[in-house]
Amino acid sequence: MAKPTGLDSFAATNTPSPQLYQTAAALDTSRRSKLSTHTRQFSTVLPGSDVPQQDQNNVTREELRNLMDYYKSELQEEPVTTTGRPVEQDVSLVQYRKENEEEEREIQRTIEHLERLLRDPATAPDLLADIYNDIPSPGASRLSQRTLDMLLHRFARVPYKSQSSMLRYLHLITDMRSAGRHIKVSAWTTAIAFAGRCVKRITASEIESALSLWKQMESQAGIKANEVTFNVLFDVASKAGKFVLAEMLLREMQARGHRFNRYMRVNLMYYYGLKGDGSGVRRAYRELVESGEIVDTAVMSCAVASLLKAGEPVAAEQVFERAKRLHADKGGTLTLPPHNWQERKDLGRSLMKAAIRLRDATPEERKKVQDVTPLAPGVHAYKVLVYYYAVTAGDIEKVSTLVDEMSWYQIPVQGAIFLYLFKGFAIHGGLLYSGWTRSKLEATFQAFLDAVEEAGGPEMNTSTASTEADPQATTSANHTNDNVPRHVRDHPASSDPLDPSTLSNTICSPSPSPVPNPTSPSPSTSTSPSHRSGISFTTNTIPPQQHPSDITHISRAACYLCLSAYMRVVDAARATEVWTQLQLLWTPDANDREAVEMYLVELQGRRERWDRFGLRLGSARTMRRWLG
Repeated sequence: MAKPTGLDSFAATNTPSPQLYQTAAALDTSRRSKLSTHTRQFSTVLPGSDVPQQDQNNVTREELRNLMDYYKSELQEEPVTTTGRPVEQDVSLVQYRKENEEEEREIQRTIEHLERLLRDPATAPDLLADIYNDIPSPGASRLSQRTLDMLLHRFARVPYKSQSSMLRYLHLITDMRSAGRHIKVSAWTTAIAFAGRCVKRITASEIESALSLWKQMESQAGIKANEVTFNVLFDVASKAGKFVLAEMLLREMQARGHRFNRYMRVNLMYYYGLKGDGSGVRRAYRELVESGEIVDTAVMSCAVASLLKAGEPVAAEQVFERAKRLHADKGGTLTLPPHNWQERKDLGRSLMKAAIRLRDATPEERKKVQDVTPLAPGVHAYKVLVYYYAVTAGDIEKVSTLVDEMSWYQIPVQGAIFLYLFKGFAIHGGLLYSGWTRSKLEATFQAFLDAVEEAGGPEMNTSTASTEADPQATTSANHTNDNVPRHVRDHPASSDPLDPSTLSNTICSPSPSPVPNPTSPSPSTSTSPSHRSGISFTTNTIPPQQHPSDITHISRAACYLCLSAYMRVVDAARATEVWTQLQLLWTPDANDREAVEMYLVELQGRRERWDRFGLRLGSARTMRRWLG
């Protein structure tokens, strides 16, 4: 018999025994019995069988759960609320919701308070800005379009544009853009005006800001500029001395088919004055009249300022005298120009609308409107003439005549007038045979103190107040004027009073005022000390809602000029006494006090050199060079 191989030997030795088969069969039977308890036995049901259809298709929830839970383990479920979250989480959520709802109610109360204040025309823009800033940013997303338009209008309605008012307005514009709210072309134009006119001397930086906003307006927002937008851009460019840019804007405006409105034609007059083109000023005025625009005090004042800028003071004075004669020839039918800045702005807008409405009217209808329009010289014309005769010409007698006339036209002597006079004393005083004498300086200083006390005393005279020092330097072509004191040049000041952008344009109908007669003596001023000294000052109450620069108050610039005048005309001892008197009505901060005291020390040193070398009796050019 053959010997088995290795594989056969392994199969023979490892053959399962019968007992092993029996054990395996028993285990398989047990496993099948266990599976039968967890498995639903499905049978084939033929059509027409008696088994209900519901039993054939339904699978119980217990069967679905046991599909994954084979061992039927007991799961410890966390208690949940109706929201499906654990109890601890739901309690914190409820607390969060309560706090959020309270915060929303507080925001809503703030919005309602803001809307109530917007309906009150006496509410200051600063208060409106503070309340708006209490709304979470961006606040524009929570306000209605009507509320936003009202807020923009209130922020834009300011007497003079400053850096603070510019930041306030542009902050709201930025919030509206972030919230995706619609911004009208008028709001964009106002933003450009704030960016370009927020400082006293317009530089390349302001031009760049204005042009950048114009680009955002047309390229990003898709809003095309109108004639008012081009008017603002032209005004900013011309006052910065960028005449080439101004002409490019004019050509672009004409290429787009925009017409010149009242403001643009007034700006053209001043533009030619800045260029020194007197003929251009006269041509622009003739075009304004021929276009059907109504001529009022603002137009006449701009004509006077433009001719002075062009170097034609004789022509400017002729225009000024003709305006006075026109007012007198009409008798009592003409009203005096408004002194309030809001009324001046409303008057200008109404005159522009009247000119558009009367464009196709008969000459008689146009004459009726022109006859009730004020033509008497306004405060702007007097300020620029006083500045010219006090600082440039040095004619104290002419200044006295102008100040006398202001009382007849019911024009209060504003703080800027005193600064021009002090500057005139500092430049032209202290010379042999000069009309700028000590007695006139003392009378002017006493009138200044009386006006300060009448305006509010120490409460009004804080270090934050600022006064305009030079109306012509504000709008000069390159904004460098030799007549501006070095220490005053960078001091905050209001915009040019003869700035065409601030000249008013609604025909208001105040009660007719008596026609003044400048040739007769003024009984109200004949007994005042200042009048006896050659200069008379009215004590008219300052109209309400005036800009701080229009109200007589003490500032650092006023102290500089006043001390310079006394150091020039009198001596160092009297200048020190004047500084003591000013401190009784002024509450300066530490920086202002230190600056004025350092300036006084510098003046004393210069006065010693004047007395030592005889410079005190030198020419006005020497003093002008030092002040500049």
